[in-house]
Amino acid sequence: MMDTFNRKAQIGSAPGQRNVEASSKLERMAKLVGILTKYGFADLLHRLKDKINLPAGPVQCKKKELSDYSLYSRVRMVLEEMGCTYVKLGQLLSTRDDIVPTGLIRELQQLQDHVDAVPIDIKALFKDEFHVDLAETFSSWDEAPFAAASMSQVYRATMKAGNRKIAIKVKRPEIDRQVQTDLAILKEISNALGSRIDFLEDLNLPSFIGSFEYSNRQELSFTHERINLMRFAANFSGSEEVYAIQCFDNLSNDDILSTELIDGGCIKIDDQ
Repeated sequence: MMDTFNRKAQIGSAPGQRNVEASSKLERMAKLVGILTKYGFADLLHRLKDKINLPAGPVQCKKKELSDYSLYSRVRMVLEEMGCTYVKLGQLLSTRDDIVPTGLIRELQQLQDHVDAVPIDIKALFKDEFHVDLAETFSSWDEAPFAAASMSQVYRATMKAGNRKIAIKVKRPEIDRQVQTDLAILKEISNALGSRIDFLEDLNLPSFIGSFEYSNRQELSFTHERINLMRFAANFSGSEEVYAIQCFDNLSNDDILSTELIDGGCIKIDDQ
């Protein structure tokens, strides 16, 4: 099935594609170099330059009064400005109080995964991906998402059959390429640094990034998520205490996940 956003291209699949991937990596690496310089991490770049090929970053004015910000605050700021993959890395680190200093955990817990929505033509998307006319399948659907995160955004719709409300989760355009590029960069940097980060001396960085890479690749696959939802439903089939939402296989693929929409609140779990 043709991919609407060309998200399924493989690295190295063709000379032209290799050029696109190399250009994307160079652009993201240059941005990282610029932001690290901006927030006073020139020493880290100096350690890296002899081990990996670092491009010249964009001209970034060093943030005024860096002394007003702690080291941990500056780490958070770097992750925030790099976006998506780096924010998720910080969020994961914030859960590791066994190896991450308390002060850094407090900073990383401020990282948010909420971003502005991007325009996506849901009607055209369904036509391209499933050969489905929305007007024939749904009695109504929202043109704007009701939720947006770094990797995807979610739309409400109502099916004609049974008047069922569903949630349509759609990957953001080009997110596969960006995440894959960021993971490649993080892997290269972690291998170059090993475990030599002063404020994370107990962290085996290459191993941690390897696990992070695996979890992100799983998250990028809506097929994987759909299989897990179906497995969960099968495990609790017949339960009077657990309700499992239904997935709509005919309206789902690796880039789109259509499920039953259940209204409810958010439960925050903490240590208290």
